[in-house]
Amino acid sequence: MRRPGFTLIEVIVVLGVLAALAGLALATLSGSRADRVMNEAVDRTAHGVASARARAMLEGTTLGLYARPRSDSHWMLAVAPVSAAAASESGAAPPKYRSVVIYPDGVTVQALGPPTDEVEATPTQGSDSDSPVALLLPDGRCLPRSELGLTHKDQTVRLRFRRLTPGVERLGSEP
Repeated sequence: MRRPGFTLIEVIVVLGVLAALAGLALATLSGSRADRVMNEAVDRTAHGVASARARAMLEGTTLGLYARPRSDSHWMLAVAPVSAAAASESGAAPPKYRSVVIYPDGVTVQALGPPTDEVEATPTQGSDSDSPVALLLPDGRCLPRSELGLTHKDQTVRLRFRRLTPGVERLGSEP
């Protein structure tokens, strides 16, 4: 007479199937987390540029938008009056950068080449953090000096600053 229950082989097969399903679910969730981090970084950039544009209009001054490291693992997008940045090059006190965007941990920011459709943007040599990626004018216009690259893990998103309306335009993602 046979007792009710499962054999050892049946239990091992079921555990193997469960382990395979858990592995697939984990791989799917980790990929979507990276996408969420990049989408959050793009949204923060758009809101930060709009905020900095409003600040330039309110203060009636031209502001430079700078991509700068905040710590070893965090980057920020900051603004400073362009006249202050020019003064620092001449030996005066360094400009006071005001943070408008602090990026999530692991997202790096890089100024790319000039914002033209004819030339593919490439990282600038040396990535001079003292050069603005865009100028925000008191009349509300934005003068892009460079495209912006956001990188997290193995995904890069290229952004272009809009000239007349606040925010950024997402040019595409590269795996």
